[in-house]
Amino acid sequence: MGALAVSLTGIGEGIDKSILATNLAVFYALMARSLTTRDEIVYGLRTYFTVETLFLLFYFLIFYWPYQQYLLGVGEIGASRFLTQTFVSGSNAAVTLATIGALAFSFGYRSIKSTAATRSNSIPEEKLEEGAETGVRLARLSTFGLICAIAVYLGLGLRTEGEGRYTNSASGGYLAETVSTLILVFAMVVLATWIYLRRWKQRPGLFIILGVGLAAIWSLRMLALGDRNSFLLLALVAVAGVFTFLRSAPFVILLALFIAALVTYSAVEVLRSQTTSDLWSALGPTQGAGDESSFNITTVTLRAAVLAVPGSYDFAWGEYKLIGLLGPIPFARGLYVSAFQPSHATSAEFLGDLMLGPGASWNVGSNVIADAYLDLGLLGVVLTLAAVGLVAKLVRNLAARSPASVPSHVMYLVLLPLLAELPRYSVDFPFRVVAWAGVLTWLATKVGKKSRSRGDGPRFRSARTRRS
Repeated sequence: MGALAVSLTGIGEGIDKSILATNLAVFYALMARSLTTRDEIVYGLRTYFTVETLFLLFYFLIFYWPYQQYLLGVGEIGASRFLTQTFVSGSNAAVTLATIGALAFSFGYRSIKSTAATRSNSIPEEKLEEGAETGVRLARLSTFGLICAIAVYLGLGLRTEGEGRYTNSASGGYLAETVSTLILVFAMVVLATWIYLRRWKQRPGLFIILGVGLAAIWSLRMLALGDRNSFLLLALVAVAGVFTFLRSAPFVILLALFIAALVTYSAVEVLRSQTTSDLWSALGPTQGAGDESSFNITTVTLRAAVLAVPGSYDFAWGEYKLIGLLGPIPFARGLYVSAFQPSHATSAEFLGDLMLGPGASWNVGSNVIADAYLDLGLLGVVLTLAAVGLVAKLVRNLAARSPASVPSHVMYLVLLPLLAELPRYSVDFPFRVVAWAGVLTWLATKVGKKSRSRGDGPRFRSARTRRS
């Protein structure tokens, strides 16, 4: 392990049970605090489905679960059916770095006080009507975009890497990925606006209901084809939206849905490994029993990162983040890479070459800690995770403070699932979806303002639902 990596973490190479146990104890304390602090974004409606809780749940699976299994004597850190080298000697540094990241995220999230939810009877009636008009307009625009994007995707026979890599049927390259992302954005926004309209007791109309139905069907299609990521993002918009803005739910609901998500995730993994061709059979208890989860690949990537950098390779010094920031701009990443020809454009590319060798037929991906560390070391992890927590709280506060605002509502529900899944991805993972959803919402808001200024906008009944 590089000397700098050791000095940053304060520990040496290897796997020490006392170090693992200490880090797990710290994380469990953070998790317990999150679970015992129910949030209230809608006045009088408390929820467990917060960005902090969902982020930490995924974080645990990625960075701690294999070590917890090891301490319980039911798992072996060095064993993997996916990888020939598992970098076990980086365990102490990796788990400690993960804990530093978790602390930084929690610090960022809690460094700003949660804004109290605004009472609905304090909102001017014209604001509610304006929000209802904008919500319907945005939902219709998103539904139309969803129909068009799906038609293009299916009509051209496109297939993204996410759904085609396991059947060697990916086609369309950059175009497929772009259209697929547009479909995801439209689907997430239409679900978010539908929840907004239901919150304020507005009838969405058949066209918007069609959009919600298409979003649900598309998510199930992607799940059946092996793309668990898209399905989970859409499911989280719907589930977290309902249990944040429409009704309360006890902790047992969160636990049950979390378990159901893990079972489904594992079943699709079995399906993708082609041990069965039927998703329902894959859900059975005998399929893939005792097999290693692909989550462990992501766990290993962090161990590989701390062993390789800066001992054998230098930090990227922010270049991965720069390339990631170009993501929302079509073709910008490709132009940058062509012009400057970096050795690796992303942390996932670096880790793939490191762990599998150049020319491998698959990629190990990245994770939020390794991605930040490979760019700027320990400082990068602290600053990046604190910033993620801070952004999450700012968006949460905006949603609580402006309940009639469609943009604040939509951006919260779009960002929530993206941040929940962020532990398994690079830091730039949400950039494109958030940017495109923001542009779509901005367009609907601008069109609404022009319509109201002419006095030809649609009329809505009172959107107020309660006096509180």
